[in-house]
Amino acid sequence: MNQYQYKVVPAPTVVETKGTPATYFEELINRETQGGWEYVGMEQITQSTGCIFSKKQYQHNMLIFKR
Repeated sequence: MNQYQYKVVPAPTVVETKGTPATYFEELINRETQGGWEYVGMEQITQSTGCIFSKKQYQHNMLIFKR
């Protein structure tokens, strides 16, 4: 039975790079794969905060890696 170790990296909400957002994600994925991690995909998590009358929702994108 294969046992995997997983790593979750928050995707940035602001991309500060001279290239495109795609270039930034490419660099981030390549950096993790150099450490032996395999890119699995991106997942979105919804977080709800506040009370019933003023509930706010925030979306968080996460990059998933395994090795």
